[in-house]
Order: sequence, then structure tokens, then C-alpha cells
Amino acid sequence: SRAFVTPSKADLEYYLNPKNFTNSDKGMMQFLRLDTYKGGITESELNSYLNSLPKVNGKNTVFYNQGKAFINAAQKYDIDLVYLVSHAMWETGYGKSVLAQGQTITSYKGKPLDKPVTVYNFFGIGAIDKSANVSGAEASYSNGWTSIEKTIEGSAKWISANYIKSSKYNQNTIYKMKFNYDYIWHQYATDVNWSNGISGIMNNIISMYDTASNLEFEVPDYK
Repeated sequence: SRAFVTPSKADLEYYLNPKNFTNSDKGMMQFLRLDTYKGGITESELNSYLNSLPKVNGKNTVFYNQGKAFINAAQKYDIDLVYLVSHAMWETGYGKSVLAQGQTITSYKGKPLDKPVTVYNFFGIGAIDKSANVSGAEASYSNGWTSIEKTIEGSAKWISANYIKSSKYNQNTIYKMKFNYDYIWHQYATDVNWSNGISGIMNNIISMYDTASNLEFEVPDYK
């Protein structure tokens, strides 16, 4: 997990101001609407990206050949595929994190399990900064994330319900997932660079969409 630095006021003002990002393709990805599945990316296209990720300890990452799982999950919950993949890449360091590689747990909340269970966490869900691996593994177990496919599918469902499709929070861009101006406390991550980091990965793979014409952006205009 990445070390987290408390932002200065100047940092915060910089990251909060959309005008610091709208002049670049990379920055604009923070404002891409995530509440539709756009289609147009094939399984083989996505696999060629996932299969090119650097190996971890000499082995392919857990994301190897998982293009179909990402496509199915984005389609099922009607959310943006490029975002879903990019968020997983950011949170796991492209598959390198302990949470991503699968943790085998023998107890849950202090109670021994009948047999050891391997769980995965690709989106930092339930992972609290100070005890990310333990809390992240417990969240994964409670959600039944015991395979790579189940984790991708279940995470898409969770993010969709709690953020992107939430009628209360309506956090349908990564900018809004981080800086939600109506509910300032309901944010996905504490890291001030979080949405900027994910937008950089999105910008690297957004060209997989055959057309840019169905990309919709929503930039807040602060008065």
C-alpha cells in the first residue's frame, strides 16, 4: 500500500480545482462519466493490455487473461470499463500488492475457519490505511471474494451501489468519488492524488474505445 501524506492547503486547492486538469487529456479523465457501459472493447484487446503487465516474482499477475471478468462486471453493473480496470491497476500497483495476490486466512474476526480460505481485494475496499492487509482481507471474506472473477464482479457491484449509481451520492466521475461537494466526507480514498493517479492510467488505455464520441464528461464549475 502507498504511504499517505496529509495534503497541505495548497495541495488541496490545486487538486480540487478542475481548471488545473481540464487542459490535458489525462486530466480530463477525472471528469469522464462512469455511469454507463460503453462497449467497443474486445476481450482480446483488454487481455493484451492485462497480459503485458510486469510479472510479479517471475509469475504472471492475477489479472492475466481476466479481460472477460472485467468486461462482464462492467456490463452487468453498467459502469465504465476503462475506469474499472484502471482503478484496479492503481489500487494494486498493477497486481503487485499483497491484497491483489490473494491472502489465505485461517480465522475471521478472531474466530477460526473450518479450513483456510484465499481471498482477493483489488479496489482497497474495506482496507483501512493502518491495517490495510488485515482489514482488506476481512472485507473480502465477508463479501465472498474467494476467486479473481468473484472479486472483480463483487467490487464492481459494491462501487456501483455505493458511489457511481448511488442516488444519494451520485459520484459518477472519479473526481466526484474523491471530492464530493455535497457530502464532503463520503470519499473513496484519503490520498489527494487518487483521482489524478487513476486518470493517468485511464488515459493510457482509453484509446481502446473505437470512438471518442460516446465519452461524456462532467466538469464542476465552482462559483
